[in-house]
Amino acid sequence: MTQPKLLVVADSFLPRWDGVARVLKELLPLMSDSYEIHLAFPDYPGDRPDLAGVHYVTFPLLPLLRAGDVRWGVPLRSRVRREVGWADLVWTHTVGPLGGAFLREAVKTNTPVVSMVHSVEWEVYARHAWFGERLVEWLWRRTALARYSRAQLVLTPSSTTAATLSDKGLERPVSLAPLGVCPKQFKPLSPDQKARQRAALGLRHDLPIVGFLGRFGPEKSLETLLAAHKKAQKHCPSQLLLVGGSPKQLPGHSHTSLVSVVGPTETPERYYQVMDLYCLTSLTESFPLGILEAMACGVAPVSTPVGAVPSYLVSGVNGVLVPKRDIDALTEVLIELSQDRPKRESIGTKARETVKEGLNWEKVALRIGEQLREVL
Repeated sequence: MTQPKLLVVADSFLPRWDGVARVLKELLPLMSDSYEIHLAFPDYPGDRPDLAGVHYVTFPLLPLLRAGDVRWGVPLRSRVRREVGWADLVWTHTVGPLGGAFLREAVKTNTPVVSMVHSVEWEVYARHAWFGERLVEWLWRRTALARYSRAQLVLTPSSTTAATLSDKGLERPVSLAPLGVCPKQFKPLSPDQKARQRAALGLRHDLPIVGFLGRFGPEKSLETLLAAHKKAQKHCPSQLLLVGGSPKQLPGHSHTSLVSVVGPTETPERYYQVMDLYCLTSLTESFPLGILEAMACGVAPVSTPVGAVPSYLVSGVNGVLVPKRDIDALTEVLIELSQDRPKRESIGTKARETVKEGLNWEKVALRIGEQLREVL
């Protein structure tokens, strides 16, 4: 039986790491037994791994134009037409230049389209704006909703994002597609293994480690985490480990012995496994993977109530929820859990159990594969 031809489109992919790249890297190889897959994306410079069963279609980057660390691909018309002509189904993951171009061509040729909404994109892009944040948010919202409205189906990992799309006037059907983690890759270490791994990474062995792994975008509100960590040092010293960016992306940050900054990594589990607390201080998210990966490693999670997080994180049981931009509240949590090892370890154990119960990539791939087939 011939496999359906699935054309996946993203306005960002490896070697630039973000939530979309992480999802596609894990998900697409698991779907390649059911679909013939082409993945179209901007050609960011650097090395990227091959994905089993996935054919890459790259587009040159627009010169100069960028928003933070985001750059855009040039939607070469001939290449867009060729790929849409090949496909049985187009699956977009963003509504930037490539996502928009492929969607328009698919509509012209009556090729079915499914749009995956990983986040409330207009909120994210607005915070990267050089000026006119409200205007940028309004423009992106109009653009995104107009493009989503032309898809046969809209998928999103988070019920919160689904509700936002509905509230803003999207009339297309929206289905939930929760994401997952690989518990075999993301798993706790024994105390001896953890100590050796900290030493190998050049980290302190005598202090609790508070961590974050992900893009250093403005929507992550890392200034809140930096400020809270600094205040907490007066009561309980800890090391802050920030993975996924550079110091210049952290306003007012100066490297100290208690703050370590590491760039993007292809082995994130090595960093989660040495953490004692994982902090997500984001202002907006849909279904953040970093916190799930940390939970799978038995790390106690602390998060703002964004996106899908409140649907699986019960404050005081398998994590702690704190208000957005509340430095004092986060400081209190950092002090308490840094000092109370049995409590944070108990929370970490329950956090891993939460992930193992159903948030894994194999189940996600089967569920999404079935959702896509309904559109064919």
